[in-house]
Amino acid sequence: RREKLKNQLKDIELAKKETLHKRTIEARQAALDSYGQGKELIKEAETRLKRKEAEWKDAEMEVSRRNIKLDAYKEDMRRATIDVDDLEQQKKECMKEFKASTGKPYAMLLEQYKIKPTEE
Repeated sequence: RREKLKNQLKDIELAKKETLHKRTIEARQAALDSYGQGKELIKEAETRLKRKEAEWKDAEMEVSRRNIKLDAYKEDMRRATIDVDDLEQQKKECMKEFKASTGKPYAMLLEQYKIKPTEE
């Protein structure tokens, strides 16, 4: 009887150890699965990050190209403004010269270049 009780206790202990071993294996497998999923998520995130970085670099290059164009337009505008100022000065001098040589107001000089409306 004692032997039977001893064997039952051994069987119970063995069952406990088997259950513990089984749960340990299941927990290890769950941890491995979770690790694999996490690793995959990290790879996907890194791929998205690289794509976003490339898009950002392209956008920066486009901004740089546009800034270069804007600088060129600003320089063209600056030169055009200088040209307009020079032409205004030349016009002013021409008007003075016209008045000094003819004694007539310069508006008369400009009248001949006005476009006359045509009647239909």
